Order: sequence, then C-alpha cells, then structure tokens
Amino acid sequence: MKTKIYIIYLLTLLLSCPFYIEAQDNQSVKEKNRISRWIDSGKRFFKKREKKDEIHINLHELTLEENIKIPVPASSAVNNLKTALSQEVRRLSRIKHAQLSTPRKGEVIKVVIPMDQLFQPNDTLLWDRAELILRPFVKYVENPDYYHILLAAYTDDTGSDAYTRRLSESRARAVAGWLQEHGGVSDYIVPYGMGNSNPIMPNTSDANRTENRRMEIYLVPGEALLKLAGKGKITY
Repeated sequence: MKTKIYIIYLLTLLLSCPFYIEAQDNQSVKEKNRISRWIDSGKRFFKKREKKDEIHINLHELTLEENIKIPVPASSAVNNLKTALSQEVRRLSRIKHAQLSTPRKGEVIKVVIPMDQLFQPNDTLLWDRAELILRPFVKYVENPDYYHILLAAYTDDTGSDAYTRRLSESRARAVAGWLQEHGGVSDYIVPYGMGNSNPIMPNTSDANRTENRRMEIYLVPGEALLKLAGKGKITY
C-alpha cells in the first residue's frame, strides 16, 4: 500500500514538471509558489507516514531481564545519562525504607520497597501509606518514553506457587494502575508477578520472609531520554 502511494505521488510530481517549467519561463511567481507549496506538503506527508511506520518493541512481551537490558544508550549519551541518574538516585534515597542500586553499570535505577509499605498482608489493594511511597515516581511517568517503569512484585513461600504468583501479579498491576491514574502511559509501565522466586533470604524465619516480600521498581531510560542525553539536554 505504501509503495503504491509513493508511485502515485511520483507520477503526479512528474506530470507537474511541465507546468513548473512553464511557470518559470513565464516568470509566474504565483504559480511557482503554488507548486512549491504542493511539493513541500507532499514531502511532509511522507515524512509523517515514515514516522508512523516505525516499529516499536512491545515492552509487555519481554521478560523482566530483557526489558532491563534495553534500550542501550549511544556512547555519546552515557556520561550525561549517568550524571542525570545519579541525581535521581539522591532524590529517591529520601523514600523511607527503600533500598537503591544502579544496575547495568549505572544506566538503570533499581528501587526495592518492602511490600508491607504498600499492602497489608495477603491484600491486593494499596493502602493509605502507599501513596507517600509511590508519589516520588510520578515524575518518571509524566513524559512518555523518558523511562520504562518495570514493576517486579515478590512474595515469600507462604502458600502454593499458584497462589503466590496470583498475589504478586495482582500487586504489580495495582501499582501499575496507580501510576497510570497519575499520568503514566501503560505502554511504558510493565508489571511482573514474580511469585516466590528469587528470594533474597532463605524463607526460614519471619524476618527473612519479610525481606523476601518486596516490590522492585526499575527505572530504565527510554528512547526519548536517551536522545536528550546524547544532545546533553536532559530536562524534566
């Protein structure tokens, strides 16, 4: 379909050439301007079509590990990106009970929040204190594709694998829903229910189980932010 449109456009352009030449011969400024505007509008039309035809990866079809690895910044963007992210880490470090790290050599921010700061036991509805914890993340969803927000919810080993999986999925979706209600675009917010996998500590005591019940929030710079970093113009 796209090829046919291009052919039609080119044929029409060729047919207009005699009129354009004639307009030049006759010094018809009005006619020359009209045809020039027509050609320019055609160029803009196809430029817009090419932009629409760009293929973007569906983040929801990727695993957590795959999403953490992409997109990769250009070498010209790395230093500016890391400088900006280090400032965000200092800002996020004010969140009570949160643990921060910067995987992928400082190109991604990881925030670990104890699950009891977001949900009551065995519940899937965010409780009152959760808003204080989540409020600082609103900044990162205001501009689409500045960040990919990955939400990995974990449980302890209490209950069957199926139960812990459902519980963690519901909790991850609840946080994703809250972020969407506060301006986030679902394309860039990806929830993962991890169940009782990847325990931080052996599930041999209440204290250890509390450590394992957690929400990991990954802030992965998106294409829009990486372009700004490459130009040295990261702003919010």
